[in-house]
Amino acid sequence: MTGNRSFLADVRKRGVRGSDISELFHENTKFDRRYLNRSAITTDALPDGFSVVEHDYHGYESVPLPDAETVDGSLGALLDRRRSVRDYANRPVTKQTLGTLLGHAMGLTAEQEAEPYDETFRPYPSAGGLYPVEVYPVVVNGDGVADGAYYYSVRDHALRVIDDGDDALAGFTDAFMDADFSSGIVADSAVTFVLTGSFPRIKAKYGPTGYRFALLEAGHLAQNLLLVAAALGLGGVPVGSYLGDLDEFLGVDGVNESALYTVPVGHPQTHE
Repeated sequence: MTGNRSFLADVRKRGVRGSDISELFHENTKFDRRYLNRSAITTDALPDGFSVVEHDYHGYESVPLPDAETVDGSLGALLDRRRSVRDYANRPVTKQTLGTLLGHAMGLTAEQEAEPYDETFRPYPSAGGLYPVEVYPVVVNGDGVADGAYYYSVRDHALRVIDDGDDALAGFTDAFMDADFSSGIVADSAVTFVLTGSFPRIKAKYGPTGYRFALLEAGHLAQNLLLVAAALGLGGVPVGSYLGDLDEFLGVDGVNESALYTVPVGHPQTHE
């Protein structure tokens, strides 16, 4: 409640009519003076227990990744070369390729000491430098890294093993709609990068508008992955037709953290 008015009444007062939930989302996540003022607070004024660093899955088995190799190609050439690739050859992704993809797309580019948290920089924009988007590589066809679900630790440039057992991929493709399209793409890819939003991290500073910022950041990061893939001679395509089952597969709650975007990547199938 805000005074004697309900939240819905507040939203409707701002011009929303009808039952389109997207309009409610659009209106409620606009910046207004309440959140404009709140966005000016500094990191050290955020709530107790707030952290700008990733989950990191401390205590999980860790798989160090090789340093990213230098990739060739001008930005203009990579932009011209980038295409949505949906057909993949049956070729695995190597540990080195994963290290290069993740290292260039989202690895640390700089770090400086600050209070109360060290400030980090990555190769894509993030509101407030809070980096609420997490990446879970799901390896479907790996070489030097077992097939399974992983979490990428940016600070350590390493994979945390979520599950790499015999049934690690059970239910993964079922989380995508249309067996002849979306689920087929992820099943044939070498690796699918699942991008999730850790919403409390961004909403602690920006309120509901933080949800918008997480969506925007997922787009920035997805494009980085696609451009690095193009530089490596790989192909990828963003896929959005997944179900809530994907959260369950990853072991995230779907509320405080939930899947925002998926980017399957693999070796393009050549058609002679």
